Amino acid sequence: MPRAAATPGPGTTRKFWRWDGTLWGRHGRSANPATWRVDRSGKEFAAVFTDRPLLHIGANVDPFVLYIRNYFLGADENRTFAPTSLATNVANTEIGLRVDEIHRALGASRHYYRFQGWSDGAARSRTLSLPRAGGSLSASLGSEFPLSAAVAVPDSGTITVTPEATDSLYLEGASVRLATAPSPGWEFVKWVGSIDSREADTTIAINRPTHVRAVFSQTSEVRPGEPVGVSFPATTYRFLVYDRESGYRVEPPADASEVRISYQSTTPGVEVDLFVRAGSENLPWDYADDGRTPEFRADYRSTLPGSAEAVVINAHSDPPLDPSDTYYAALVVYSPRTRIEGTISTQIDRGPSSRLSAAASPRALTFVSPPDAGPATQTLRLTNTGTSSFHYSVSPDRAWLSATPADGTLAGGSTADIAVGAIAAGVWPDSHGGLLTISSSAPNSQVRQTVARVPVTFVVTPSTTDASVATEPSLEAVLNRASVAVGAAPSANLVLWSDDLALGTASAERAGREGSEPLPTVLQGASVTVTDQFGAAGLAGLVHVQPDAISFIVPEQVSLGTARAVVRRAGTASEPFSVEISAVAPGLFSANLDGTGTAWGDAVRVDAEGMYSYHSVADFDAPLGSRQAVPLSLGEESDRLYLRLTGTGIRGWTQELEAMIGDVGVAVSSAAPHSADPGLDAVVLGPLPRTLAGSGEVEVVLIADGRPSNSVTVSIQ
Repeated sequence: MPRAAATPGPGTTRKFWRWDGTLWGRHGRSANPATWRVDRSGKEFAAVFTDRPLLHIGANVDPFVLYIRNYFLGADENRTFAPTSLATNVANTEIGLRVDEIHRALGASRHYYRFQGWSDGAARSRTLSLPRAGGSLSASLGSEFPLSAAVAVPDSGTITVTPEATDSLYLEGASVRLATAPSPGWEFVKWVGSIDSREADTTIAINRPTHVRAVFSQTSEVRPGEPVGVSFPATTYRFLVYDRESGYRVEPPADASEVRISYQSTTPGVEVDLFVRAGSENLPWDYADDGRTPEFRADYRSTLPGSAEAVVINAHSDPPLDPSDTYYAALVVYSPRTRIEGTISTQIDRGPSSRLSAAASPRALTFVSPPDAGPATQTLRLTNTGTSSFHYSVSPDRAWLSATPADGTLAGGSTADIAVGAIAAGVWPDSHGGLLTISSSAPNSQVRQTVARVPVTFVVTPSTTDASVATEPSLEAVLNRASVAVGAAPSANLVLWSDDLALGTASAERAGREGSEPLPTVLQGASVTVTDQFGAAGLAGLVHVQPDAISFIVPEQVSLGTARAVVRRAGTASEPFSVEISAVAPGLFSANLDGTGTAWGDAVRVDAEGMYSYHSVADFDAPLGSRQAVPLSLGEESDRLYLRLTGTGIRGWTQELEAMIGDVGVAVSSAAPHSADPGLDAVVLGPLPRTLAGSGEVEVVLIADGRPSNSVTVSIQ
């Protein structure tokens, strides 16, 4: 982004007034110098100088939104970006000025400014007699960020925020105390989100958008040197899983180098297995293809024959030890027809870790180039974050990807700059994914370990001389893909409808994308560019394209407000289509993908023994368009039933998140980005109140920060 400074020529009495032209950036019209964003060809700008007297209106923020009344011809009130300068020798001698009490920082989604006062002490909305000789006036704006604090599991505890802000906004640098109180039977474990702390009562400084969750648990903590007695009652089940409130947890200190979790039974002739997960207290499982053998998903496991099990976690484990994690242990007991007694214990070694560590910046790279030219190289900085030197190597996984130097030696705390390049020759126009794997080894050691992985996206744009395209695409509608209604948010999944959008049909998955790779930005010769109201443009990730529709993801960095979507296809571009971007635009997917009727998702029932069973909410074997709801049972009185739904445009919520099933309010257990599908949000509702029993087919609506989603339905027996 070029930076321009306007200076009057020698011998002139004129002074800089404002910038004019089509090239504008994130600054006020009278900011000097100013930074410009060049996101397309044909832009131009000009500096305007004048010898007229000027009133300069500025602030400690550039830019800020200013409303001016009775100054511009033909408009009672004009909205402009300040700082700005007004000529004072005009017909109107009195004008009005107004600044919003709170407004969102331009180009940011969760940064706000609060008006604090004018330099002359006047009110926020004020009148002003223009000084004929010119002058200056300044507004003071306080930088604020939102703070949201919630418990990870409903009813597991409470959080007290001091001081409490009614709008959840705090001045930058403010100190805020967060104090927790666990519910009976629960214990505070840690904070997750913007802070990582195990202090139940902590004070933080607000210097960025801060969103924290307090994790409480009903698991039993196991401390070094303090074995915990374990007793399992006799039962007729083939196996039982003891996790969550029946499980255990270990909280390693910051200097832990190895954690050993052991279980020893004192009851002979029994079979018990030990499973450990980092950061999650439940042990997911499902039956194998034979329908009888359980398969458990855990980070670590010990499944030796008998009932003596041990898991060791250190720098060489996969995944390696992270002392900031909480490790949850679950026990699985097989054919427990007799009472089982035993102990679970932990041993923690402390001291420096021998694991080599490094960090790569940036964490991802993107190249854009036509097929007949090569993009400029980019710099990847590798930092040895440890104290010992190591030998490193950088390995590209694609022929078009290069890294120079490919290897070297780094002393502790030092850095190395690696030139990363992409070669367009011979690469088909499309979006291609690659990966740089950075591995290291200690001096004189043949043992290598991966210290960083950097995904690389290479967008080869179609040639502008491609004669296969005869018509320009035109846009008809841009809708939320879940609700099939107007509504967009950063990272939301939208669908764009029209004719002649793509040369054919393709999906990101069928284009060879792995689940961890970024979405392609070009498919079948088509791409979508989203430009926000401040001129910042970004290529959208594409989920699916076909000649009459494109499913894409709104770029995460897009600013809130009115944006423009443009489809480009092999050298042609559509007319811009306006898209209103909000912080949230909640949409729930339906089983028939039409935004109404039966929900897309499933239900999970947890019985009194902690056993899980999964139930579909719709008949997904039926053809698309004719899928009906499958009745759900709330089960026994002691059972808990949860709904797992899929949506989009939800993750940006900051104030409140609630759900209604029929006319009954239901807790939202979690709402977070889907782990495998970009743009999709996974929503868990429940446990469902038993008052819903016998409701039949009822509507489900999610409300995020006061904005309701479309309604989908479930059937409850």
